[in-house]
Amino acid sequence: MSNFITYNSSAGSGKTYTLVKEYLKIALETKSANQYKHILAVTFTNKAAAEMKARVIEALKALSADEALEGTPKFLQLDLLKPKADGGLEIDANEIKERSKRVLKSILHSYNDFGVSTIDKFTHKIIRTFAHDLHLPLNFEIELDDREVLGAAIDMLIAEVGNNEKLTKLLLEYTSKKAENEENWHIERDLFEFSRNLLKEDGELYLEKIRKLSIKDFDAIKSQLHQQTKDFEAAVKQLGTDGLGFIKSKGIDESSFSGRYGYDYYWKCLRDFKKLDVNKTLAGMMSGEKSLYAQKLESSQKVLIDENEQELISIFNASRDYIEKFESDYRVNKLIIKNLYNLAVLNEIEKTVLEFKKDNNVLSISDFNKRIAAIVESEPIPFIYERLGEKYNHYLIDEFQDTSIIQWHNLIPLVDNSLGNGKFNMVVGDAKQAIYRFRGGEVEQIINLPKIYKHKNNPLLLEREAALTRNFAESTLSTNYRSKAEIVDFNNRFFQSVAGNLSENYQKLYSDLYQEFNPENNGGGVSVEFMEDVEAEVYRANVLNNVFNK
Repeated sequence: MSNFITYNSSAGSGKTYTLVKEYLKIALETKSANQYKHILAVTFTNKAAAEMKARVIEALKALSADEALEGTPKFLQLDLLKPKADGGLEIDANEIKERSKRVLKSILHSYNDFGVSTIDKFTHKIIRTFAHDLHLPLNFEIELDDREVLGAAIDMLIAEVGNNEKLTKLLLEYTSKKAENEENWHIERDLFEFSRNLLKEDGELYLEKIRKLSIKDFDAIKSQLHQQTKDFEAAVKQLGTDGLGFIKSKGIDESSFSGRYGYDYYWKCLRDFKKLDVNKTLAGMMSGEKSLYAQKLESSQKVLIDENEQELISIFNASRDYIEKFESDYRVNKLIIKNLYNLAVLNEIEKTVLEFKKDNNVLSISDFNKRIAAIVESEPIPFIYERLGEKYNHYLIDEFQDTSIIQWHNLIPLVDNSLGNGKFNMVVGDAKQAIYRFRGGEVEQIINLPKIYKHKNNPLLLEREAALTRNFAESTLSTNYRSKAEIVDFNNRFFQSVAGNLSENYQKLYSDLYQEFNPENNGGGVSVEFMEDVEAEVYRANVLNNVFNK
């Protein structure tokens, strides 16, 4: 039996209905009124959590009533009546009613045990419970808006200008560099926008590598990289000088080479380090595939080129050997130098953020996830989940396409423990509706399930991935209960049309997508003329896209 199911849900296909149905199946599975206390349903917004709670309670109220059922409650009852092999409970309607009464009464009397929560609230609950174990002050404050902390830290940093000599020099150089590049040099606003990288969950991975560096260290790195770039440029200039010097010493005119390529190449080495590549014509000349001569060349110049051909090719190859060996390092060094001021400033801002949080006893939501992740990724059975592992047996995760990597990795040990005990878990989502990438949401996670995205060969994650794979099943909610037939038909054709323009990784989101429409919604909708206009625009867009791609 598959105990880890992914429901792929397009718009209007009954996602919330499916969540409520699976929740009720677990809550009503036994005669116990407290089975629901072992279910945790996780979503992403307070509104979505409140809606799901309301839908569950409304369904239980309807299922426990004596009146004849209609609409959604009726469909829920029919699904619950099905045999277990077909995903039902295999109990009669009267038993469903009695169990629903008991569960509803228990929820209303113990509402705090009604486990429908946002992922942030769930994480906060863990942090509060294990504050001492995580070396946190018991009375820490929660800052829901990370930008407030960031703004306060930047104000603290700027206040040090004039007092801290090294910091003052760094910020002046940073601002000067922005001005030279004709970029925004409004220091407070620019620092705030740039340092928002600190709020990204994966930012911790990169900051960890530079956190121990001081401003003095960055200065030393900058000097070293500047020297390496100067050495490379000096060596390339010397190659250009040697090449031009040899050509001149042999009396060969610059115009004697085909297209002047043999001469212009060395001239570029003297003055243009942005373009050190070799075009096909020059490469062919130096490999013997094409002639070195210009089209109309007097015989005396031909003789000079012929006499010195091997030496010309040897000098050229020597220059290419050096450039190809060291150019990539040179380019990387230039990029590092360009961003080194940014890294140094970002490092100082992060230190100030940590200082502000410590002084004000503040933690942000992103801190919660990072603290948990540090434990989850290193312990086979994370101690922070010991109590939760006894309380929750089932995990239902909504809007999975917007889950960040760290959020999912933090939940996996709980799901893994549940699967190990033979309990049901599910995720539901629609990759086409991923909207929270700016907050770390990674749509690739739902695309790659049951594989764990960016596991980095962590042995614990790979072990948990194997458990997900063993229990995995995928289901597509393919009927659209919301839209008219014309809309469903247009969407089907539109997605099939544009799928070919996407990368291979994303094509599978759309290529096999086909929704059925609910016959009860047939008719009406939009006019045929409107649909034809839209389809014409889609066709034009595809034509233009193909032209530009070519």
